[in-house]
Amino acid sequence: MKKRNQITQAAVLAVATMSSVGAMAETASVTASVTVDNSIDFTSSGTLNFGTLRAVADNSANNCSYITLSAGPAAPAIAATGGAATTAFCTGAGNSAVQAIGGTLARPSFTIAGVAAFTTLDVTLPTTVELTAALAPGAASFFMRDFTAWKTSGTPGAVTTTIQVDGTGGAVFQLGATLHTDDAFAGQNYENNIAYTGNIDVEVAYQ
Repeated sequence: MKKRNQITQAAVLAVATMSSVGAMAETASVTASVTVDNSIDFTSSGTLNFGTLRAVADNSANNCSYITLSAGPAAPAIAATGGAATTAFCTGAGNSAVQAIGGTLARPSFTIAGVAAFTTLDVTLPTTVELTAALAPGAASFFMRDFTAWKTSGTPGAVTTTIQVDGTGGAVFQLGATLHTDDAFAGQNYENNIAYTGNIDVEVAYQ
């Protein structure tokens, strides 16, 4: 009996030892990381140039004349038409006049880069931009309304409130607008051979 107990005890000890070895574990760790970049590479080139105009302003309320330089797709050209906001504002011409007589027409180009492929971005165009000259206060200004955009990269087409970038994360579009004469100036009318300028801010943003 005694010998049998010794054998049993030895077997139990062996099993206990094997169980102890099997329960051993090691842990290895790695670092997880992510970098956030919500920026959009958005640049512009060129200018919005309506060329040289014959222009006369009428300071009677809502008496103004207008012309449009479209965003695309054809080559830049002046049209004696206006967008909805312009025609709603300029309800009469009065003594005002605006006519294209020459100069170089130009449309600015806006380039998007550095975003995820096929992302759709919101596009915000200005509502109204004033063009002024270095004249005495109260002199007549020009105003731009009804801004339009035309995508020139990928599949060309009109841009309303959104634009989709291509597989490389890029897109290019042009800008156009309607320009109209002043209806509320208190000083001198338009002067010859003076540049009337203003800044146009265009915004693109993630949805």
